[in-house]
Amino acid sequence: MIKWYLGLPRHLRIAIILAPFLGIFGWGLADTWMRPETIERAKQLVAVREMVVEDQCLLKAARCKLSKDEMDVSLEATQAASSADLLRVDIRSSQHMRGLKVAIVQGGTETKLVPQRTHVTDHWFLEFPAKLIEQPSFTLRIAVAQTKRVYLAEFPAKFE
Repeated sequence: MIKWYLGLPRHLRIAIILAPFLGIFGWGLADTWMRPETIERAKQLVAVREMVVEDQCLLKAARCKLSKDEMDVSLEATQAASSADLLRVDIRSSQHMRGLKVAIVQGGTETKLVPQRTHVTDHWFLEFPAKLIEQPSFTLRIAVAQTKRVYLAEFPAKFE
């Protein structure tokens, strides 16, 4: 078999090797050209829902709960920060969180915070400098991402 293959002209050997790959590639392109609606169907729509705060948000007292439908998120300031000059806020939810964005708004300026994952998908935490909080009362903006859903919230919060 090898002698037969090596006895063929160089162009024919290359054609034998490339033919299956070109056939598969051509079949895929022809399928896409004949049925372009499959690409349109593959686009996913994301549902955006607004979460509401139950009562008021007091972070140190662990009384900050947000909810919408079956999703509940609680925020709590803890003492477990990695440094003395940092504040830590634990964020727990009743369901899996794929992503999380948090920002503090004070005096018309927004400061984005970087949430950190833990080994549990429904528990994240924030650590940020204490000097970032200029006033005891400020506004928090939170976006929680799940598969095909995003929960948004903007609410006043206090470190009390």
